[in-house]
Amino acid sequence: MQTMLVAILALVPMLVGAQTSVTTSGFQVQNLSETTAAQITIRYYSAANGAEVASQEATIPAGGSLTFLDGGGGTVAMSVPAGFRGSVVIESDQPVVAITNLVGVQGNISVGEAYSGFNAGYSSVSLPLIMRGNFGFNTTIIVQNTGTAATSVTVRYTPGVAGTAGTQTANIQPGASATFTQATNNALGERFVGSAVVEAASGGSIVAAVVQDGNNTLASYSGFDANVTPSAVAVPLLVANNFGGTTGLQIQNNGNEATTVTVTYTPNTATTPAGTFQPCGAPQASTFQLPAGASVTTIQGAGSANEGFDTQFANCRYVGGATVTSNNNQPLTAVVNQSFGASFSAYEGFQVSSATGEVRAPLVVSNNFGGTTGIQVQNVGTSATQVTISFGPNTVSGDGTCATPQSRTISLPAGSSATRIQAGGAAADGFDDQFATCRYVGSAKIEAASGGQIVAIVNQTAALTDGLFTYNTFGQ
Repeated sequence: MQTMLVAILALVPMLVGAQTSVTTSGFQVQNLSETTAAQITIRYYSAANGAEVASQEATIPAGGSLTFLDGGGGTVAMSVPAGFRGSVVIESDQPVVAITNLVGVQGNISVGEAYSGFNAGYSSVSLPLIMRGNFGFNTTIIVQNTGTAATSVTVRYTPGVAGTAGTQTANIQPGASATFTQATNNALGERFVGSAVVEAASGGSIVAAVVQDGNNTLASYSGFDANVTPSAVAVPLLVANNFGGTTGLQIQNNGNEATTVTVTYTPNTATTPAGTFQPCGAPQASTFQLPAGASVTTIQGAGSANEGFDTQFANCRYVGGATVTSNNNQPLTAVVNQSFGASFSAYEGFQVSSATGEVRAPLVVSNNFGGTTGIQVQNVGTSATQVTISFGPNTVSGDGTCATPQSRTISLPAGSSATRIQAGGAAADGFDDQFATCRYVGSAKIEAASGGQIVAIVNQTAALTDGLFTYNTFGQ
């Protein structure tokens, strides 16, 4: 039986209001088998002591998915007691993947975000972007003990743009989690922008996620296995002046040596203006010198170079991606922050060496109470490939719902990326009109032609003030 770890950060506001703005959460589980229904058992563990407080069983059709929330709108109600805050472990007799959606409130503003689940624990975790007092933004680190025995963990902070190095420690029972709140950690300095590594004691197994709060927005990302050695990282979506959208790329050197990092951008897929911003030409690659353990920020927009802004994107529109490489094979990790108007989200960079020919997206929607998704696919291989997006069965029914959507095929040159949005709109911007007027809640399989290597993310929009949710797809 396969086990999928999904760290659910919060379900009740009174337990987390002092730590993050997250007030509730739900999760989506996708059955990767296309021939056999998955029988799953969901176990809920208390963040305080690791005790199993509830469980439930469910069946997911072959190739299908289920959403666990409150039982409304086609979702399955989570069998948890009132006041639950903790984590989830999903056991299945078929391969599954899962993501978490987070919803919260800052003041009277509704905010949301998503992140991908884990299928294994690590001895140490890399966190490329950690902040305290950064123009209104703060982060919170949540560490879960996925082992069978209690373990101690140490968080080591390394400043980048600003701040002071430091450490924090905690003891965590099996299944339980510990929260490290940077907003109250005065030792980091008045302003901290940098990175962190979380280390478990010998034999320990942990996972970690980071929640970013501030300025009426919410973002989150999953931590990386600090013991892997990717010297090339792919980020499928970077934008500049894209109808109010901008991204920032944070890169961390996890090696023992200094390195020269190069960010090589994919061709611009934007062919039409966004307001007064005409499409950018081919972006120039950027290089950075990174000491061991250090991090750097590069923002695709107008601003001070001292704060990491790349001014080649200041006055033009860009929609693409990038590959990040080390000149001496030092291990790198990366996180991308996206801002679109009042919305904000984050996602993790992908190891190029682990790219596959097939990835899975547990949640894809159209017209779902104001929610829509967009899939961004990057070809990280060395030759052109055909990429096919196949959609799973619709999990909702009734008037106005879509039939099972038709698959879509994209031609992707080597090193390029493309967007497909499940909504009506201009085809030049990647919109798919088959979703224009119907409701869909399902999943997707994204496949490259034989020998192709791809990575992908999914952006979700929802009817919230900060309604941007982003998660990484799962390579198969």
